[in-house]
Amino acid sequence: MKSKILLLMLIFILFSCKKRDELGLTNPKKKWVYYDSDNKFDKDSSEFITYLKFDNNGKCVNYFFNGNQYNAYMEWEFTKSDSILKISDNKFLITKIYNDSILMKDLKYNRKVKFLNWNILEK
Repeated sequence: MKSKILLLMLIFILFSCKKRDELGLTNPKKKWVYYDSDNKFDKDSSEFITYLKFDNNGKCVNYFFNGNQYNAYMEWEFTKSDSILKISDNKFLITKIYNDSILMKDLKYNRKVKFLNWNILEK
């Protein structure tokens, strides 16, 4: 009987971990900005007008920095087995994950891109 309970607990833990956000995108304190340049970012640049917020239900949305919603919700999904992040119809290969940045390759345009946590970027 004890072994059955232990087995059920292990199965529950495995399924719980599978739904976890492996990239840290759903952290509510982080505002993710998309950056596709090799140049050093400039926080005051007009390039940064929106940021992405991700939720645990597989949806994300762009917001203007004043808090207004920029567009409709988009579906997102990360597949750990092949390191693919899919946002709407866009696919990105995750190459490196840091606490406040995620390095990726845009598979449609074959270029390096990244998500940066706006809250820690220097002015």
